[in-house]
Amino acid sequence: MPQLVYVTNIQKFCTHDGPGIRTNVFFKGCSMECKWCANPETIDPYPQLMYYRNKCTGCGRCIPDCIHEAIKFHHDGSRVEQIPGKCKNCGACVSACRQDAREIVGELKTPEEVFKIVDQDKVFYQQSGGGVTFSGGEPFLHPEFIQKVSAMCKAEGYTTAVETCGNFCLSPVLKIIDLIDHVLFDIKIIDEEKHIRYCGKSNQKIHRNFETLLELTDVTPRVPIIPGINDTPVDIALLCRFFTQYKDKIKRVHILPYHNLGLGKYEALNEPYSLNDVHPPSDEHMNGIKADLERCGFEVVIGG
Repeated sequence: MPQLVYVTNIQKFCTHDGPGIRTNVFFKGCSMECKWCANPETIDPYPQLMYYRNKCTGCGRCIPDCIHEAIKFHHDGSRVEQIPGKCKNCGACVSACRQDAREIVGELKTPEEVFKIVDQDKVFYQQSGGGVTFSGGEPFLHPEFIQKVSAMCKAEGYTTAVETCGNFCLSPVLKIIDLIDHVLFDIKIIDEEKHIRYCGKSNQKIHRNFETLLELTDVTPRVPIIPGINDTPVDIALLCRFFTQYKDKIKRVHILPYHNLGLGKYEALNEPYSLNDVHPPSDEHMNGIKADLERCGFEVVIGG
């Protein structure tokens, strides 16, 4: 039996998730539920229906195709709407829609299928030192799949990278870490109680995994800056103190300004977004945080 994982997207010509030009592979399934997640379609491990209301003309062709009776006309007849709790993500309505207002996110792929797509851009990797970046979701939930794709990539000279939230079982990852050139490791909030409140899980395992991987491969910590949540002077001071423990191992720190570009995905998934009152940080604020971390002796990049 071939190994299969659910992939939501394979994005080409990426330049911010590892060195050179890269192809990003987005896995489904995450071990945390951060309230600002820009890819909510990757949190659940199974396929999901996304319904884009702005594309819907209200023709109603999808209604008779829905065997679970999860779709109905809106009360004013201008469009259709999902009935909460009834959709089973079967996708029967997708083919009926002529406006591309419906799609199922999450397609089963084998390692060979993923590598075939990655391999299409070999000339760009060779010229730039690029390769594949596994993202998600949490890629390290699929270590055997990553191992197989990475082995094929390494045979061709492509670099490999993983974007991780850090909340994973360490032992299977240790078996494949020699195939990973770069780890982009999220350190979201140092205060544990606050981390639980906004990310859904303790950060203790994350910090242990971070410390272990620093000894084994190139690790770049990445900190999303979420105004009012993890950007207070106390939060930044805790961050500096945490990173200073590993000063000899950390080459650079990336700080990532919050954005709400994923807001439409929550609507398409019929899920609430709890940070509607949060706005992206100003350039001045990001530069201030950058300066704070630089004073602690780190090279700091905004974005990346």
